[in-house]
Amino acid sequence: MCSSDLLHGPTALVSRAIIVAASVKEARISTELSGALIGLGGAVIGAVVALGTTIWSSRQNQVSQSADEFRDVVQKLVDLRIEWFSIQRTYADDPALDPEARRAAAWARDTVYGALNNKRQLHKATAARIMSKAADQLTPDDYVTLGFEYQADAELRNALDCYQRALARTDPARPMQHVNVLRSLGGLLLLPGTPLHNRSEAEGYLRDAISLTNGQTDDSSRYATGWSYEMLGLGLKSNRYPEWRAALQTAIENYEAMSPANALRQQAIDRVRFYQADGTPGFVPPSTKPPPLGPNEVAAGATRASSMDGG
Repeated sequence: MCSSDLLHGPTALVSRAIIVAASVKEARISTELSGALIGLGGAVIGAVVALGTTIWSSRQNQVSQSADEFRDVVQKLVDLRIEWFSIQRTYADDPALDPEARRAAAWARDTVYGALNNKRQLHKATAARIMSKAADQLTPDDYVTLGFEYQADAELRNALDCYQRALARTDPARPMQHVNVLRSLGGLLLLPGTPLHNRSEAEGYLRDAISLTNGQTDDSSRYATGWSYEMLGLGLKSNRYPEWRAALQTAIENYEAMSPANALRQQAIDRVRFYQADGTPGFVPPSTKPPPLGPNEVAAGATRASSMDGG
């Protein structure tokens, strides 16, 4: 070994040690910095996920609240219709009264009818506004109920829209719910003298409803099948289609197959026999001019038919 190696050797070793130590320190700092950045990234992602979850949860709560508000409004519509029937009895025309008293009663009746009608219009507008917000939470029953209120006021296209929305949301696991929606559509499209009248489509819906319960032997299914045939028969009768007799007879046969202990059995049989004996068309329009609110000659039959649905 030469003298220069002896002089520079230790220096070189020291320098190399310093460089190695610096590299290790930089590596440690880099590792710590990477860990910190990863931790920060995880925190940011967690915050974003938490924010998204909060927004989703808030939206779901708003939708749920809108659905509850929708049902409250529709319930008010139902209550107003019931009130209308009560007012109708209260202010019924009494021929025994003198002409002046009859005119006063008629004025009071028309005033109340007008006020109730205005309230119904406001509630229907509110329901229509909320419906789109609450769509994810509304059930077929919600749509059918609002649709029937439209139908009772002869707003048939709005009723059809509600029934179609209900059909799109029916649950295959709930056949009776499906039956209810199909009956509503069939009954609407079978109403006589309306722009929506379509016998073929109406019968299709009603026979689809029949197919969901026909042949089952429990009283609930037999009653449901009989009720679907009854709606079909009354709809055909209202249009003077001769097939109404066969449909009503099949309804009776289904009712007769129920248990004699079931109170609904004889009621249903007597009801249909009354329709069979009546020589006038079903859904007879009232003899007097209909009031501004409530079932009129277009919707009168469907009002009676839907009021007992699900019994």
